[in-house]
Amino acid sequence: MQLTDIKISNILSYPYHPDLSKIEGVKFYNRDNNNVNVLIWPNGAGKSWFLRIIKQILKIGLMNDYIYDKSYISSSKNSNQTIQISEQWIDSLHKHFNFSDKDSQVIIKFILTQHDYDNMQYIAEHINILHMLIKKYSTLDFQYPVFSSEEINSIPSSFILECLFDFDAKKIHIDEKKLSFQGQFVLLYLRTIELVQICVNIYNEFERKDSEEPLLHLKNGIWFIGMNRSLKKVSNTIDPYAWNTLIWDKMLSDYHSYLGFYLCARKIRNIISDHTTLKMTPDDIKNYPKKLEQSEFYTGLVFIIKKYFNRRLNIRYTDDLLTFELIDVFGNQIAFSELSDGEQSLLSMIFVMYGYDLGHGMLIVDEPEIHFHPQMQRSFSRMIERINHNIGTQFILSTYSPLFINESNIWNVYRFSKINGETKVKNPFFTLSSDETTLLHLLKFENLSKIFFVNKIILVEGETDAYFFEFYLTYLHTLPEWKEKITDYEIININGKWSYKVWNKFLARFGLQSFFIGDRDNIVDYGFMTQSDLVYYYKQAKTHYASLKKSWKTHRHYNKLVDTIKNVFPQKYKYLVTNIDTLYKQNTFILKNWDIETYLGMTEKWLENTVNFCHYNFKQRLENKNFDACREEFATIFSTIFK
Repeated sequence: MQLTDIKISNILSYPYHPDLSKIEGVKFYNRDNNNVNVLIWPNGAGKSWFLRIIKQILKIGLMNDYIYDKSYISSSKNSNQTIQISEQWIDSLHKHFNFSDKDSQVIIKFILTQHDYDNMQYIAEHINILHMLIKKYSTLDFQYPVFSSEEINSIPSSFILECLFDFDAKKIHIDEKKLSFQGQFVLLYLRTIELVQICVNIYNEFERKDSEEPLLHLKNGIWFIGMNRSLKKVSNTIDPYAWNTLIWDKMLSDYHSYLGFYLCARKIRNIISDHTTLKMTPDDIKNYPKKLEQSEFYTGLVFIIKKYFNRRLNIRYTDDLLTFELIDVFGNQIAFSELSDGEQSLLSMIFVMYGYDLGHGMLIVDEPEIHFHPQMQRSFSRMIERINHNIGTQFILSTYSPLFINESNIWNVYRFSKINGETKVKNPFFTLSSDETTLLHLLKFENLSKIFFVNKIILVEGETDAYFFEFYLTYLHTLPEWKEKITDYEIININGKWSYKVWNKFLARFGLQSFFIGDRDNIVDYGFMTQSDLVYYYKQAKTHYASLKKSWKTHRHYNKLVDTIKNVFPQKYKYLVTNIDTLYKQNTFILKNWDIETYLGMTEKWLENTVNFCHYNFKQRLENKNFDACREEFATIFSTIFK
């Protein structure tokens, strides 16, 4: 099952909508070519809340939790207490503070995948056994409806649920009246996945005759990976059938970290005994290394651990226990708890991805970058891209790291922001034009994906502009009147004025506010002066300076051009300045004295010259009264940007 659409009304910072059917919602388009979805945001924009809402819909409204207490099985009177439903309650959610008298609702849409159809077929084929087990080992009063194989295959893949949040009762109610008979069967299947898994365990261990084949577990296709991915309390040795004592103990602090490891162990145990018995035969014990080596699952797990940990995975079976040995190049074994925090985090996620049946399933990861250095973040990003490509897993990542955004998933980026106390989500979902394709290459090769994590982007024409304005803003930030204003920005060198409009359009798709600081020759692009006008005034400047018996052949020809227009053609100069001021309202700032080098008194456009100026001449220029007008111009520009 994969998520395709969610609409939220009146929960936390998500505002009230009287009719959810009329809003766009957040769409996960489930594209065939890429289903790695990246959720990004500044702090406090609604990041954790969005994931929390999805998780609680799944765990409270959609998929029931059950308690399996094995101790009741041998009791003739209380065996029906073996399986009990575990009530789950809404946690840490509430209504939007502006709409306390309105209902809170979510409409969520999923796509059923082949795993779901296989699971429903398996339930239908074993319905009598399941009914017997449920009646004998629980007090649950329900039965699955009878569906044929053809009827299950005809169930529509699109599955829409309307969820009403009752914060007083701390429950989530699904409007079942709006579901078809088929939809109600799908809902029952989802609500009882965990129940079926428990029934399979009970049957295989206590009910199955030696002549009968064991039941198989349903495929686990959905999971969350939270921020606690420690394996410090997880032993390398595990009982692969310790389902009741560990997996279903919901209070276990390392439950989520342990579960992926447990499922991997169970798969390995099933491989070496061919699912035929809970007890290993002498042949199984003798031949299990060979069986593992012939297993695609095991060899894949060995490969991934070797690649990312430079250690060899060896499985040792002793007395019904499996030991996962991690062996370094010197032959030394290491315990999970001895791995670094980053290694534990990665290994925990690898166990989840291998332990669950995530082919066309869904994995939600909260802040995958935790404990990862940049290179490891890139490696993990490439890993999930390959998994998505190979087996169709839908990934939903919430992250503060720009390294998870790349040219492959850029149209799957969802940028969250909070405006006037309300969370907004922007997803571009666009077809790229040829000029925008160039920007994607910049994202890949120049690490510009950091721009998605701020609210203000200052675009400049070249590397000298970028260096100077970064230096200048750092200086302003030391002043009391600017300290609290200059925040939440990035300066980006767009390598020429030609690309500003493309950048502006591209950034607007994500709700990013962009500003452009450009040289004065941009006035041609904005129609304030034609190219022929520019040639004309250049000639006039040369003539003017010749009459003054001053040389034109210096680096200051831009200054002389401006000076000539100002003194010889004052009306034209006034016209240009007025129009430049008008552009301020469009977040476009044309330097009135031409280019940044002119302001700095530099002879050439070289980055090293700008660096030298900033570190050796900047303070002197600040104290020079002749440059008051330049400082005032910069102050006006940045007051507009950081207002």
